[in-house]
Amino acid sequence: MVRERWQKGGEFQKHFPEEKEYRHSLPEESEALTAAIRVLERLKADRRFVKQEENNTALVLLLKLHQADLIEPYVLFSLGDAGIARDYGTYRRRNRARLEEYMDKFVMPGTGSNNN
Repeated sequence: MVRERWQKGGEFQKHFPEEKEYRHSLPEESEALTAAIRVLERLKADRRFVKQEENNTALVLLLKLHQADLIEPYVLFSLGDAGIARDYGTYRRRNRARLEEYMDKFVMPGTGSNNN
């Protein structure tokens, strides 16, 4: 539903009125992952699902990223494509500390600037 709203429902144009054509973007991907996390959190009430979740490293990672409020840096560094890459410069200027935190906690834990 999130993707449909962004691609055909006008959400892209609301966020990027200066762009003439739709492209995959950081806010779209972040919103889609956050929607998936909400579903995941509702499913966690089902004990059968919890067992499956514990064995799925991608779901565990997604939940940890959400809890750390680092979905956007994850999207930029790990899921980025040509469309998302266009959002990097603006995001970096406004959120450099969050990018560094993501690198320190999830990419190179134990070696980042917070561990000196």
